[in-house]
Amino acid sequence: MMLPMAQGRDALSGPTDLPGSPAGESSGWAYRPHLDGLRTVAVYLVVLFHSGVQLFSGGYIGVDVFFVLSGYLVTQVLVQDVRQHGSVDLKRFYSRRFRRLLPAAAVVLVVTAVVYRWVAPPAAVADAFRPMSASALYYVNWVFVADASDYFAVAVDQSPVLHFWSLAVEEQFYFVWPLAFAGLHMVTRRVGAKRWAVMRAVVGVGIVASAVAALWIGRTDLSRAYFGTDTRAYQLLAGVFPALSPGIIRSVRRLPGADRLLGVASGLGLIWLTLAATRWLTVSEIERGVIATALTVMLLVVLEGGGAGIVKRGLSLAPMVYLGRISYGIYLWHWIVIIVLVNESDLSAVAVASVTIALATGLASLSYQILELPLRQWRRAELRYTKVIGLGLTVSLVMGVAVLPRLLTEPPRGVGVVSGSEPVSSNGLATDVDWQFARGDAVKFSDCAADGPAGCILVRGQGPTVLLLGDSHALALSPMVRQLAEDRSLTVAVATSPGCPWAVGLLDLDPRARACEARRAKWYSEIVPVLDPELVILAQRPVTDPSNPIALSDEKLGPLEIGTTKTTEAIVQRSRETIKPLVDSGRNVLILESIPVAPKGTNPITCLSEATFTDECRFVVDAEPHAAEQAYRRLAREVPGVWSADLDRLVCPYLPICDPLAGEVVVFRDDIHVSATFARSLSDAFGEYLDDNGLLTT
Repeated sequence: MMLPMAQGRDALSGPTDLPGSPAGESSGWAYRPHLDGLRTVAVYLVVLFHSGVQLFSGGYIGVDVFFVLSGYLVTQVLVQDVRQHGSVDLKRFYSRRFRRLLPAAAVVLVVTAVVYRWVAPPAAVADAFRPMSASALYYVNWVFVADASDYFAVAVDQSPVLHFWSLAVEEQFYFVWPLAFAGLHMVTRRVGAKRWAVMRAVVGVGIVASAVAALWIGRTDLSRAYFGTDTRAYQLLAGVFPALSPGIIRSVRRLPGADRLLGVASGLGLIWLTLAATRWLTVSEIERGVIATALTVMLLVVLEGGGAGIVKRGLSLAPMVYLGRISYGIYLWHWIVIIVLVNESDLSAVAVASVTIALATGLASLSYQILELPLRQWRRAELRYTKVIGLGLTVSLVMGVAVLPRLLTEPPRGVGVVSGSEPVSSNGLATDVDWQFARGDAVKFSDCAADGPAGCILVRGQGPTVLLLGDSHALALSPMVRQLAEDRSLTVAVATSPGCPWAVGLLDLDPRARACEARRAKWYSEIVPVLDPELVILAQRPVTDPSNPIALSDEKLGPLEIGTTKTTEAIVQRSRETIKPLVDSGRNVLILESIPVAPKGTNPITCLSEATFTDECRFVVDAEPHAAEQAYRRLAREVPGVWSADLDRLVCPYLPICDPLAGEVVVFRDDIHVSATFARSLSDAFGEYLDDNGLLTT
């Protein structure tokens, strides 16, 4: 979240009359301290949310409040520019934005890079490289959109610059809106007195279009709707609208008993806004944002139009005003404080919030006094707009492509990254493991069926055709099947979709798996009939492992709870329905039971990147077959032509203990997928299994 373009008297003043109104009406500027107080409320809602305080699980709407305020205040500056000079001075506008926003953000990014290298495992530091560079260049929100849609990417909420997404959105808004405003003002000159009405109409259309897009996209792709600039534009434009319509504020002042009425309305508005940030409001994230936006606009209008009611007086108290002025800094600093506390202490969420509020506020105050305020008051910069803009762009570029990458890519804490040349035993050194290679040792996903079934063929041989279907686990195991095909001159095709169970009717509720149904339908309706495989291999991640669960759903029964009879029976029924057409057409079907995965929150690669000895990165799994595996074995017993293969002891020979390495080879590239190199090493053992069961005839 980026806070409004400036704070203090300059930022909070604006025209109090209708744009373009007669000169006889008020045209002065007035400082409104209550808007600074509203910033204070917004920033601490975000801090409570990020600290994990469950009561404020919707506290992220503090970002929405700031977006509305930003649109409102920036537009007032632009309107005042037009009133005084007849046009927008873009050089002055962008120069002031750089002076206000860039210095503090640059300092926080450098400190975050240094501190994160200290508290985070090297693998996590490596993951921070791209988003941190993108933060300096103000496009990190789109990086988060891409990562949230990438099944194999690191979770967005683990990024040390998670909060910079909203700074990127606002910086993009600051770049586009002044240009659009100036263009609209120029074009609408022809309509004379209706100019501002036309501009309001354009903004109104933008608000509706963006809000509808956010709600629509949010149904299937929450991250795209949440982080997208276009799907956030309605909140910024919602603030623009009252700035272009001060007549609305003037009208509420004229209501009978306006002071009392608006005082009550402001109280209710603040209460409702606070409640909207709590867990008591059970709506989707995007719906909550729409509600918060509407409440903020309402609160903005009644506060601007009302007298000195209790809410307005409370928000205007000196401590609230000061905290609002430094809220940009509070927001910048709070996330790295939380990261350090979570990594280095065992504090409760409330304790984390309390310490974060104290430390982030102190750091923000220091930054405001010694960095931000002096730069804002630097008079010589007012005469050097072009130079300031050029310097700002240069600093952002150098930060993004040179400074931050350098800070993040130096090997931290003396950990080596050289490949081991000897087999690694239980007391082997983790520093002899090339974890950086291993974490990228994966098969790249592609939607092969998009170009027709033939596009899924990896190896063309003279022997039988084998088709591997499934989710990302099937893709991770595909080097095993490919190596077998190359050794035995088989024809092998692979069709996968991340997060997609192979059984028709079952769904992984992870938003990244939204393409599953369409791709899976192609597997069975197009790829199988065209390629005509003798053997179909089905593979997927554990769906009933309580140590690393997924949100599984049945298209008829709805969400399935792990460990219940209902879930087991649904898996059996859906698997049977999917397999029956395959075996009825004379094909053999082999179900690869899910391989062991690390418990949730454990990542062998992350562990290897910071451990001294490899045995520190062992993990223990349940050696007993899970409900889904039992269901597959039941099908293999009951349905001729169906086999169920248990690969657990190939992956973890000392089951229930799983080692991170097998000889010199890293087994797991993350918490749930095997590395491509390890998968290839399984081809001989897998081939023996197929031979023993007569599943291949060459």
